[in-house]
Amino acid sequence: MPHPLRMARKAAFIPLEDDEHIALADWLRANLIFFHHSPNGGVRPSRTDAKGARFSNEGKKLQRMGTIKGFPDFLVIDPPPPFTEGPPVAVELKRVKGGKPSPEQLDLMAELEKRGWTCYLAKGADAAITFLKSLGYGRKEIRNV
Repeated sequence: MPHPLRMARKAAFIPLEDDEHIALADWLRANLIFFHHSPNGGVRPSRTDAKGARFSNEGKKLQRMGTIKGFPDFLVIDPPPPFTEGPPVAVELKRVKGGKPSPEQLDLMAELEKRGWTCYLAKGADAAITFLKSLGYGRKEIRNV
């Protein structure tokens, strides 16, 4: 029989990053907050060139179209409800456990902050929602992860 601590560790469910993204998007929609999710991540089909280097035609096309490596996952376009104006908000969302931002993500968030954006690196949808509520967003509780 497995050790009880091992069994407890396996029983703990850590949502995938995609699940966290869906939970935050559901909360934003339920609260009628205008936002955009940037699907920069994910796996794209790739090939190997004659020199053995891997490349993706789709990835190259997206770069040429303006996709920026490290761009935050969520842009909240509406200003916080108590205000008619305010800086845009960018949220980079990672898993509660194991998610780590890339150097490009950290650099881009720093660049956005220099330009007046409010940026936040969240470990899980609950942390992102708590942050957004601290800015004045949202009234509804929704959690489907």
